[in-house]
Amino acid sequence: MRARLILRLSRVPIPRGGQYNLAASSLSPSLPTTDGVTYYVRVRASDDGGSTWGEWSTVNDPVWTFTYKSASGLPDWFQTTDEQFETGTLTDVIVDSGSVQLETAALVASIQTISITISNTASYNTGDLPSPVDDDYTVLFCTSSHSGTEDQPDDNRVDAYMTDTNTIRVERIGTAGSVHVVVTAVEFNSDLADVQSGTFSIGSTSASGTASLSPSVTLADSFLVFYFTSASTTDTQLGQSACISGHFSSTSELTFSRHASGGAIAGHWWVVTATGGSFTVQHPSPLLLDSGTSETISISSVDADKSFILYSWESTSTSDDVGDAYISCDLTSDVLVTATRDNNDATNPNVYVQVVTFSGSEAVQRGSMTFTSGDTTETDTLSPAVDTDEAMPWSGALGIMGAELNDCTSSSSSPVAYVALTIVSAGATVEGDKYAGSGTTVGPTSWEVVSWAVGAGASSGTITSPGIDFDWFVGATDWSQFLFTDEETGGSDIKYAVEYWDGDSWEPTAITNQDSSPVDISSLDPITDNLVRIKATLTAGSTPYLNDWAITTSSAPATYNLTTASTAGGNVTTPGEGTFTYD
Repeated sequence: MRARLILRLSRVPIPRGGQYNLAASSLSPSLPTTDGVTYYVRVRASDDGGSTWGEWSTVNDPVWTFTYKSASGLPDWFQTTDEQFETGTLTDVIVDSGSVQLETAALVASIQTISITISNTASYNTGDLPSPVDDDYTVLFCTSSHSGTEDQPDDNRVDAYMTDTNTIRVERIGTAGSVHVVVTAVEFNSDLADVQSGTFSIGSTSASGTASLSPSVTLADSFLVFYFTSASTTDTQLGQSACISGHFSSTSELTFSRHASGGAIAGHWWVVTATGGSFTVQHPSPLLLDSGTSETISISSVDADKSFILYSWESTSTSDDVGDAYISCDLTSDVLVTATRDNNDATNPNVYVQVVTFSGSEAVQRGSMTFTSGDTTETDTLSPAVDTDEAMPWSGALGIMGAELNDCTSSSSSPVAYVALTIVSAGATVEGDKYAGSGTTVGPTSWEVVSWAVGAGASSGTITSPGIDFDWFVGATDWSQFLFTDEETGGSDIKYAVEYWDGDSWEPTAITNQDSSPVDISSLDPITDNLVRIKATLTAGSTPYLNDWAITTSSAPATYNLTTASTAGGNVTTPGEGTFTYD
């Protein structure tokens, strides 16, 4: 509870650099006296009798507060609100809803983006991440651009995977033309997501292949990412044999399919499952894109600013026209996904869409860009700008990384149908790069920029109070107790210590490693230990909570001199026989 009350205190002259305990008596209105309520205080000063005033204390310093207690006696130093705790020094802890807690893990522990180029005549290349990751919890999100004059699947179907905690390998079967791959490695926090990964294959005479999931997953909490290579060297197979759809055929199985056999397929997949409610996933029924150039898929309403899509598809195309084979899917409203293609000379069956919607602080921006003949670069503005350590560029297309809408009608120009996306200009711009084919238009190229919630969380952390001055306690003669209220859940722990200022630095007292309230601090010397502070060290098991803490003092009991005078002489033994005087 908060209350606002403006009090005007009498003007009191204070020597420069001096400390003064101002008695808040005879106030109008009177001092608030609601037990347990925290009040917020600020002060300002005048050096000319009140003609002009300095800034309020809240300009450069934390808010001042007091929590009223109805019990008589000396006031305590006490903290229980967020603003009070935030006056201390916090390391790997946060303050939320009136308690100090360890920094909690976000959905993602780290994001790193690198570029890898497979050169002409090469079938693979590798790249190293700036920092190692837990590869068991890391998923690759890729886009790519291609050069060359042929669109044979063995040249442009590119797989990506991690070979160790630092290295990413991108590979293909063919060697014609160069491939530029932008890879974002997203490392998920194991407390909030499970990641399964593996390989899949489709034999040269088969139209589908499967992969098992163990344990089984909840589809509403899971999404699939995959890439693959193709051994096909035939241009006319880029559609029916090298457009691969991937989907959950059950809670324990993935199925990868194409319209017709032709050229062996081999790839890698990842399944990410939310374990802490960080996101939900919709898997609408597969869409059939046949007679026209666009179709829509209805979904349950989502927050489009917190949702991104992943999609894969098959094609019946038997030409070398990628305008027939390739499609684009976009979240066009809160309840619709639209699948689009440039030509309609073939059919795109089994368009599988996944819509991922975050429940936390994550955010998604989206847009499109169009490349005209000869263009190699287009950009779009991000508003607001994103943190490049937390954001990834994404096209949505699975399997055929970077595939986009185009009006290519021959294999010699079809490499322009791939666009690699990057975030540039310190997070203010998304940039699309492609091979400069002539006589073709690519687009609109859809893009999404996903800003993940990133943070590894803390296994331990500390809060240290500001200094507590013994001279603040009017009438006190000794330090008394340190009290606290905390919760140590699931094997977590909080230990407390008291430190003192020796004039140059903070030093430990004998009061350390405490975990039971109250703690007797009467051994501290009010002169030597005139300025103290308390420190709590929180250690994870589950989550520990510090709810409040306090420092109390004591005063010496009053002493009296007793004088007796008997009215009858002798000792005073009976009430009424004498008078008692206390000095």
